Amino acid sequence: MKQLTIGIFHDNSLAEELGKKATESDMVLYHRKLDDSIYSFIHPVDDKLTVKTQILGIIDAAILSAENITPSFGETLLMIDAMKLKYGFIVVPAFSDTSSIKEMIKDTSLNHFEIIERDVHKIMEKIQEINLNKDHDLPAIVTIDHSFPVKGIGEVVLGFIKQGTIHTHDKLNILPNKKEIIVRSIQMMDKDEKEAAAGSRVGLAIKGAHIDELVRGRFLCKPRENFM
Repeated sequence: MKQLTIGIFHDNSLAEELGKKATESDMVLYHRKLDDSIYSFIHPVDDKLTVKTQILGIIDAAILSAENITPSFGETLLMIDAMKLKYGFIVVPAFSDTSSIKEMIKDTSLNHFEIIERDVHKIMEKIQEINLNKDHDLPAIVTIDHSFPVKGIGEVVLGFIKQGTIHTHDKLNILPNKKEIIVRSIQMMDKDEKEAAAGSRVGLAIKGAHIDELVRGRFLCKPRENFM
């Protein structure tokens, strides 16, 4: 199954048009399933540097709206440039003069981003053309973006698998404190699964750690000896 995570910046309504809302905090996530593919869209609620940085650490591709060229737009452009994202688009209103945008990005890592009109169907077509080669055999790494306790289940984390594959009953370490936890169960799109591979958006029931140890910005990964 193809799974792709896209960050949307400076156009929150675009995410609403592209997917169905799932999780909301200081970042909002939307999902869309098409045939054998799942697309996740994320945007920050407020234009905060910390949240944008966290989103950029999660995503596979970026969509940057250039409807309003503001200092905040410039900040986001520089952040995407620093991340050297391979895939992305710059979205503009119909019939826009894009010469100034092209000048802004010509010496950045965004110089290969296609500039396209803000048409939801065309944008979705372009997104579907993205093909990532994710190595499911690498040691698993899961980024945590939300966590909460669930009565009768215990601690639950939401996140994305950046590489590798995880299974129920896997033993993983929390980074940076290296505490060991056990994956009690895995959910994807509200369905229980026995395993999940790179690119997947997952909900994991965790045994062995308190919710305060499972905060955003931490990672779950295979124990060090399994990297050898």
